Amino acid sequence: MLCAPILTTRSETGWDIPLLVWRSEAPLLAVGSAPLGGGIGLRRWVVNATVPMSYGRDDPAAHLAEMARDLGLDGPGVGLLTGVDVAEVVHRADSGVRAWATVGLGTPVWAA
Repeated sequence: MLCAPILTTRSETGWDIPLLVWRSEAPLLAVGSAPLGGGIGLRRWVVNATVPMSYGRDDPAAHLAEMARDLGLDGPGVGLLTGVDVAEVVHRADSGVRAWATVGLGTPVWAA
């Protein structure tokens, strides 16, 4: 099981930018479409990193790998990037299921 996330920051271009880090004591089966660690496989950690809405790097997997290395994370993991401030994460639990959400609705529009 993943522990509750740790909120930390990384220094980038003179700013302290927030990120969330989950660690697992044992590898967990993960399924996802993340730039780093996407697909199906055993993973030991998850990083959800805030990036500016103007994010322009063309190597998000390498960028996330650098963040993971700087955090001392080893082994396979999942790396996510979001334009939302992850410091505003919301946690809910119900019947043994736990969820953490970082959702941003800067310009909501109708889906249809």
